Amino acid sequence: MALLSNNSHIVPTVMIDLTFDSGIKKNFAVEVRDVINVTYNNNGLATTIQGRVISINAANTAYSYTASGVANYDTTYCTNKNGPYLVIDGSDTYAGKTATVYLGTILDCDMISKWSDNYVVTTPPADTSADISSIDMIRLHEGNVEYTINNGETWNIVGVTADSLNALKAELKEYVDSKV
Repeated sequence: MALLSNNSHIVPTVMIDLTFDSGIKKNFAVEVRDVINVTYNNNGLATTIQGRVISINAANTAYSYTASGVANYDTTYCTNKNGPYLVIDGSDTYAGKTATVYLGTILDCDMISKWSDNYVVTTPPADTSADISSIDMIRLHEGNVEYTINNGETWNIVGVTADSLNALKAELKEYVDSKV
């Protein structure tokens, strides 16, 4: 038996677990491409950014080593600039206004939308008789369904609002199910 392919990779997820003095608790997973609203300590200032998580990065130096090779866990690694961090793009088109947010600096966080909840076209439809055959992606952005034919450089509004999106999803599911 010969190995034909090895597509192993890491899919980073951050567990947000916040408890406030009012008794409110927030606990959820954040993945790359999720949209979050996060308030964090930015050099002593509470700063808020809402945007798409572009990347999740591991700690640079969570451990230090003694001369004998024994690892010492750095208990401050989450609050200094050596700890794990999120890169968040807060621009309207998710293409520029980025912030680096270290996990230990998070003061508050809310999930706006999960990437896994969005129905994104990853392969253009095969029906070449229609204009939609060249669509790269579809997204729900600020209550509008939008599509792109140039890999996200520009987005066009379909004219469907969030109110009618569930009916559209049902029609699409029925169509896909009929093709399987």
